Amino acid sequence: MISKSAGCRKNHPPFVCTKKTGVLFIFFYLVLFNPVIFAQDYLRVIGVPAVRVYIAPMKDGTVEEQEYFADAMEREFAGAAYQVVDFKEDSDYYVELSVSQDESSRFVTIVLFDTKSGREVVSLGRDYQDFAEMEDWNLYLITQATSNLPIIKLPPNAELLAMPGGEGGKAAPKAQPFKSGFYLGLRVGGFLSNSMFQISDNYEGGLSQGLTGEGAVRIEFRFIRFLSFQAEAVFIYDTFNAMKRTQIGLEAVRSTETFWHLSLMFPLLIKVPVEVDRFTLSPFVGAYYIMSLWPVNRAKGDSDEEAGTYSYNVDLPLGVSLGIDAGLVLGPGEIFVGLRFDQNLGMTVVGDRNGPHYYRSRIGLSLGYEFLLGKGRR
Repeated sequence: MISKSAGCRKNHPPFVCTKKTGVLFIFFYLVLFNPVIFAQDYLRVIGVPAVRVYIAPMKDGTVEEQEYFADAMEREFAGAAYQVVDFKEDSDYYVELSVSQDESSRFVTIVLFDTKSGREVVSLGRDYQDFAEMEDWNLYLITQATSNLPIIKLPPNAELLAMPGGEGGKAAPKAQPFKSGFYLGLRVGGFLSNSMFQISDNYEGGLSQGLTGEGAVRIEFRFIRFLSFQAEAVFIYDTFNAMKRTQIGLEAVRSTETFWHLSLMFPLLIKVPVEVDRFTLSPFVGAYYIMSLWPVNRAKGDSDEEAGTYSYNVDLPLGVSLGIDAGLVLGPGEIFVGLRFDQNLGMTVVGDRNGPHYYRSRIGLSLGYEFLLGKGRR
């Protein structure tokens, strides 16, 4: 379970000799400082529902007039980009048609109503003597009626943004308005931990890998676009194996010991949140302080020793973190997935000077949810 790490000198921590760490730093440098990230304009396509119109059946006039006006009215409203519906309950506005007659002519009337309030919006009409005169009636009357209607229906709480002029006179849509404030969140995750052991009197050196689980509460303060601060309290459950060497007479006996312990970490991160429609990408970098909650527990391994507990100390209990969170607006908040790399700067010592000595790094994924305190997310 433990192997020698080729090319690493005895007192060097893992990040000095691990190539993947350097690749991670280069990746996040490009993410954080690539000028494309700081672009202000975004191309967004927004689908807005059309206004729905119901045309009530005509109750008077001849059969010929009823059929003609119903067909012409439906074609004209549809041609003007309104949605003609079959039921009044599904409409935003509705139309009533009527035909009357006096001694010399006939008269057609169009009345437009607001469906929700029942309020009359406009009433228009025209007289005619010969039915053939009606071939050119609808253009004028429909134009007058629809001039009182919106062509699109805006959703509740819609925000209209001024668009900068673009090439060819077309406007380029802007990003959503920035919302500052405190974002409260929770996350859980699983990590692969790497322990680089130093040679001691009783333990061999080399690299050991184990699994780490963690749960965290976090609060993020976004005060300007593209910049925020985040503080966390992270509870960590950590396991690792160490290769013990015992001298029995002239023979060196090797055995594997398994350790587990709980610790608490307090990261402080600088983030660059970039919002694109319903998505947020947040590269981050920062530092943390780590402390032990309980002594380290040793399970009974393949040696004859019983299980026990040992003191736990990190000489310089500080570390660095870097990573990226990817979020999606869901309900009143945002669900996110995070990729993170942590590196302890100090050496961990278990027990006395004869116990395991190692440097620790971790890489893994976490899943969480956060929401903007006191406001709707977006």
